[in-house]
Amino acid sequence: MRDEIKEEILEHVEKGNSVLLKGVHGIGKSHMMRQIWKEKEKSGEIWIYFPYCKPPKQILLRVIQRLIPEGRDSEEWKEIKRGTMLDLVDEIKERLEKRKLIIMLDEIHTLTATAASHYYELMQDPRIVFLTGGTSKYLNKKFEKAELKRFLWDLKQVEMPALSREESEELIRELYKKYKCRRKSIGN
Repeated sequence: MRDEIKEEILEHVEKGNSVLLKGVHGIGKSHMMRQIWKEKEKSGEIWIYFPYCKPPKQILLRVIQRLIPEGRDSEEWKEIKRGTMLDLVDEIKERLEKRKLIIMLDEIHTLTATAASHYYELMQDPRIVFLTGGTSKYLNKKFEKAELKRFLWDLKQVEMPALSREESEELIRELYKKYKCRRKSIGN
């Protein structure tokens, strides 16, 4: 089941669609996102994972830092980091050239209106895709807020269901094996 969800997410990203991975708290959304990031970060695309979606200026600066070969050691860095949020959005678009950028934002249910407007501006560029994750319970309230709707409604929603009993047992077996724990009885 989890492999199918990962495939669905990657298909959306491949097509240039931004994604919202949602589900109940503790279901494994963050784990799934980090797993995708680890698999994809060495591809020709630029994948950047953030465990939180704020503060937006710091996130935009880290993206720019990744796009500049010298990073913070660049002569331009002092000037860039003083820029406004709109300046930073423009800087990202300018420096991206023909590359594809996937910005992964976890805990998207903590999104603010300011962050949403700047992320939305980035999302309008066909080279930039967002892969976001958040808890359904809190996201439902965010979809009601007018200032966040524009960003959130443009995300393709992927629901992450709970693990089946078999998947849960398999996960436990893998963890026991990985951490060399003794087990009493799990399934078989």
